Amino acid sequence: VNKIAQTTGITLVTLFLGWLSVEAGLLWGYIAGWVAYVLVAMVQVRKTGFRYRPLELGAMRGASAEHRDFPLYNTLPALLHTATLSIPIFLIVRQFGDDTAGQLNLCRQTVLLPVTFFATTWMQVYMQRASRMVIEREPVLPGLFRSLLTLTTVAVLLVLTLVLGGPWLFALVFGAEWTMAGEFARILAVPIALQFVVTPLTVLLPPLGHIKGLSIWQVLYFAVVLAYSSIPVSDVWSYLQGLAVAESLALAGLLIHILRMAQRHDRDLRPDDANAAT
Repeated sequence: VNKIAQTTGITLVTLFLGWLSVEAGLLWGYIAGWVAYVLVAMVQVRKTGFRYRPLELGAMRGASAEHRDFPLYNTLPALLHTATLSIPIFLIVRQFGDDTAGQLNLCRQTVLLPVTFFATTWMQVYMQRASRMVIEREPVLPGLFRSLLTLTTVAVLLVLTLVLGGPWLFALVFGAEWTMAGEFARILAVPIALQFVVTPLTVLLPPLGHIKGLSIWQVLYFAVVLAYSSIPVSDVWSYLQGLAVAESLALAGLLIHILRMAQRHDRDLRPDDANAAT
């Protein structure tokens, strides 16, 4: 509900201000979406009986100490994630020009951003379920496999669409001059689909107590992309093909790590636990 309120606010306000030719309309539309998000959240917490006062400072300090790993091990990886996405753009602008970089940007905006938004929405729902299962000492593998099956099915359809019709679709929607963006989407189809599958499942690691592993992976992922992008290449096609392989291997490794941690959690459940026995 919060996400729908946010994106609706952004879209409607941005379109309205654009129609009026208001300066900085995109900025104000983005702010309006977040205001809608906060207002809806306030209504929701009120309905659940949440009260802003009195503030229990001791409980807040205790919660901060207990969950200090979240800011400690999330801040740097979050920055590195953004940097990792930016590395290919910087390299392509420097070596192959603005036009080629514009083609890659359109490819990402059209394919990767919607995929990321849907994956993030799924991730927020799955995070709640995963946390509840860990707290109640329930096996997490059954729910993980169900999510993996659903996400993989959609991802396969996405790969087939981009591989078989990527250039044609981009030319149809944006014009023949953007066919190269469709070719880029065809090359990057597999890593984009893997991001769609793996990203929502990463929220299982913090409840399992393995947030450090996720942080280490993000650092290694950044290092791999940076190191690969430092290798001289003759053309953009070769660079993107190698980048697709590197990203696919990194994401596949993260998925294997998630499955292993979930398997370890289910195996370590106490034999006398009723939920584990079930």
